Amino acid sequence: MSQFVYAKILITGLVQGIGFRPYVFKLAQRYGLSGSVANTAAGVEIELFAEKSNISAFSKNLEHSPPPQAFYQRFQLSFPPNPAEKKFTEGFKILESRAGCVRSPLPPDLAICESCKSELSQQGNTRNHYAAISCAQCGPRFSILNTAPYDRRNTSMHTFTLCEYCQREFSEVENRRFHAETIACEKCGPLLYAHCEKGVQENTSNQPLSEINAKGNVSNDYACVQALVKVLKRGELACVKGLGGFHLLADAGNDQAVNAIRQLKRRPHKALALLAKDVTMVRAYATVNANEEVELESALAPIVLLSKPSKRSKQCKTLSPLIAPGQSHLGFCLAYTGLHHMLMSEFDTPLVFTSANGPGEAQCYEDAQAALLFKNKVGIIVGHNRKIQHRCDDSVLKKVGRELVFFRRARGVVPSSVPLPVSKNQIHELDTSPNVLEQAENKSEKLSLNILALGAETSSSFSLLNESGVVVSGYLGDLKNYQQYQDYCQQLKAFSDLHKVQADYLIVDKHPDYASTQYGQELAKESGLTLLSVQHHHAHMASCLLENGIANDEDNYLGIVLDGSGYGEDNTSWGAEWLFGSYQCVERLAHFKTIPLPGGDLASRQPWRMLFSYLNAANMNDFLEKYSTQMAIEKLKDKPLQALQVMLEKNIACPLASSAGRLFDAVAAALDLCFEEQSYEGQAAMELESLAYSAFAEEKKVYSFTCSSRELDWHPMWPALFDDLAAGLSRSVIAARFHRTLIAGIYALTRELLKHYPAKAIALSGGVFQNALLLEGLQEKLEAAGYRVLCHRQLPANDGGISAGQAAVAWSQLTH
Repeated sequence: MSQFVYAKILITGLVQGIGFRPYVFKLAQRYGLSGSVANTAAGVEIELFAEKSNISAFSKNLEHSPPPQAFYQRFQLSFPPNPAEKKFTEGFKILESRAGCVRSPLPPDLAICESCKSELSQQGNTRNHYAAISCAQCGPRFSILNTAPYDRRNTSMHTFTLCEYCQREFSEVENRRFHAETIACEKCGPLLYAHCEKGVQENTSNQPLSEINAKGNVSNDYACVQALVKVLKRGELACVKGLGGFHLLADAGNDQAVNAIRQLKRRPHKALALLAKDVTMVRAYATVNANEEVELESALAPIVLLSKPSKRSKQCKTLSPLIAPGQSHLGFCLAYTGLHHMLMSEFDTPLVFTSANGPGEAQCYEDAQAALLFKNKVGIIVGHNRKIQHRCDDSVLKKVGRELVFFRRARGVVPSSVPLPVSKNQIHELDTSPNVLEQAENKSEKLSLNILALGAETSSSFSLLNESGVVVSGYLGDLKNYQQYQDYCQQLKAFSDLHKVQADYLIVDKHPDYASTQYGQELAKESGLTLLSVQHHHAHMASCLLENGIANDEDNYLGIVLDGSGYGEDNTSWGAEWLFGSYQCVERLAHFKTIPLPGGDLASRQPWRMLFSYLNAANMNDFLEKYSTQMAIEKLKDKPLQALQVMLEKNIACPLASSAGRLFDAVAAALDLCFEEQSYEGQAAMELESLAYSAFAEEKKVYSFTCSSRELDWHPMWPALFDDLAAGLSRSVIAARFHRTLIAGIYALTRELLKHYPAKAIALSGGVFQNALLLEGLQEKLEAAGYRVLCHRQLPANDGGISAGQAAVAWSQLTH
């Protein structure tokens, strides 16, 4: 025994809910090690008692060959003195988990794996047609978690006692459900229920439907799915409970059904997502490249926005034109639960798959709420008796530039974290400290700073910064809607409780009227915590630096931030900004020339107002006379132009703004896109981008603009744009020329600024950079000139990434 030593391995990162402990158990057996593995709030702790050479070989294997889905933030092997109380017996054990303050990412929900898919359709298998099928590699995680660490007893599964068969699988080392916390079957686990309006008996007890197959060998889950299929094939709507909430489903080729969903949600234009059986089905309706296919089939199983093909296959059923009006892309996701796979096996065409919610509200995730909202409005409600603890929308990705980037960060990635922007000195301190994780337990001053950042108002999110990184919440919608705001507050409390962290600081946006800012002020008053504010565009830039791994002691970065609006340091509305600096502070170098917003917030909803404002600044009378026969001018003449002129002259409800989003609105209105009103945020800009796609590659002409050292002025563009309209030029070509002009103008001003402010790299952020044509074109020109360009991938460029940037700015300022 004298040759044996005691060792400890502490690991932080995504190491829970992915079959990590069974993996460690099997690896330890292979090396003949005695000891144990346990989940802790800090991650995973492994204790070993064996020959040092075997321990080292085991550690090297585990560090460099982790199991699927795992990633390490820190992997630390140490050989401390053997604690006197430790008595080791031969063999290796999986121990009870230990609770505490969470310092390691909690596991996200994982899409159904290939092995479970195979079992689902395998006659004679215990889980044949069992909707809640899962294993150590897939199934619900975050959405069912009550408290950390991730163990069955800490999830919604704690109410389901394992049957003898499942218990045996849970205990068998070689079984892929060895210590799988969500293990279940029809005898002992969650079951479906169905409330039907027509065709099948209505069930009002929230219990599974009775078996309806005459042969008597069909499961309850199968019966519910068959009832669901019948309703959908009749052209009716369905409301179905998934991992993180309910969805509304309909036949995607049925105009009447698609329109019924739009009427129910009061969503007249915004694109609806589609659910497909597999990539083969997707390819019949969209263009899919290799990277997009990988993401569709990944454990994340996001909605991926895919280009519509130039020619549709004649053999596939036509999709309703109401799915994505005015858009060049379709949003597809693959079936990601057992229920979804059972359903899609009955269809040869996609289904509409959109969150179930009232107009402008958060996705419904409670059974009683779904019944209240949708009973008598849909043909069937199908749910299950496993409680969802945390609502989680579907993540959305799109190819922008060279990367697939997050437009919405939600199911499948939440609540994973983004590493802290640790300085070079701090990295050295961490790497040379033998007990860094134990020091964290003792709340080392800089590592234990807990910051809660509350984000912006639209595409809202919040972020918790602690020593595990910046943990970003899922997408939480528009807080101007009171129901969304209430949900935001509830999710924030649940998130904080789950991570068992008491914040030291609260961070808000500088905008005094944001609901998130006002909520932060209330929290600070109640708790006595220090409240700090971070300027909107500084937070955008910081979020881009953060996810690109820029250390928090680095400086001299140029941020180009393009969005709709944000409260500026001078108390005016900013929107297209060139900022120089880093996390701790920035200097505003330049911006778009400011333009009045006639009617204030109304100008962001009614694009014609912005067209009027731009043309008025460029001499309205000339446009009214010279281009009087153009559709946009004819429509403008019907507006109260004299009243608007008086408002501008007397500065009544016409705040100035340097907004990039409002420029898109004005050009869209000129091309008769969303002229009167936008039914959702960014509609005009998205339709303008879609219109430009077909002509962008060939069209190289650029309209005029004026570039000074501090300002980019678009007024010279308007006469040439209207000349093109008057000449009958294709709207697609004009839209493409506008995009080329925008790229050229931004590039010209950036080159001029970099002569005086040499930057290490250029960070591109803000919701306008979700425009693929703009970002790709600008990135290409900047890189061709030799500049390093930083773009978003993991954090949304829109306001969904603001909270992470707020947290990073505050952390940098507070630790230096």
